[in-house]
Amino acid sequence: MKTKTQLKHLFLSFGIAFVVAAIPPLYMFMPPLSVDASLEYSVDNFPEDASVKDKVIASVMYELGDIQIHDRPNYLSDEDLKAARKILQKGDVVLVGNFKALSSVAIGGPVTHTMLYVGDDKFIHSHAEGVETISMEEVFETYDTMIVVRLRQGNSAIIDAAVEYAYSQLGKPYDFNFEEGTEAFYCSELVNFVYNEAGAEAIEPNPEGSASTFANWMDVQAIHPIDFVGGDFRTVFISSSLSGNL
Repeated sequence: MKTKTQLKHLFLSFGIAFVVAAIPPLYMFMPPLSVDASLEYSVDNFPEDASVKDKVIASVMYELGDIQIHDRPNYLSDEDLKAARKILQKGDVVLVGNFKALSSVAIGGPVTHTMLYVGDDKFIHSHAEGVETISMEEVFETYDTMIVVRLRQGNSAIIDAAVEYAYSQLGKPYDFNFEEGTEAFYCSELVNFVYNEAGAEAIEPNPEGSASTFANWMDVQAIHPIDFVGGDFRTVFISSSLSGNL
């Protein structure tokens, strides 16, 4: 006999699976929409050539992804904050996971977002509103998990160039379509791009499919945050919420 709590979690799981699975068919079969200047979108920053259809789908994805499925404090601790502050260096790639939000179900894995640490307790990342900066405090108030990786063969010139390129992308929109190009970026694409431009080896999307459930449903090749672990990057920090789970 299932308890009320177990039944609640069961129905919630079915609901999440249904909503997330419905997004790709919605995108593929939704007819073209006429431009309507009166429409208001949940996302304000789009590529110049974005269609009304693209804007509507992006807004739906944003609203669904931002749904909080767990009402609890985040898992990153004060001890994690102190340890990360001692370890972080400019140019580190910071991988985080927010498992209170529905978006974590679609992305999957122990980390769901990628950022670049630029020094002075500040990161540059691409999220729904585009490429922006975010503070150390906000990161540790929002996310549950963290992995910090550092370029193995990096030198100060490459790192400085990567950070400079990241700053030059501020204000660009989020790439909801996971397309190649530099007009818009999703999170891992941004970090990979700036390091590639700085002269480091680029990470190629997995030809057999992304670790991201959503990217696979959309039938696109995308770089998942976990793809930065290993290869040309070495892990220098793992949050206590992930210790023993990687």
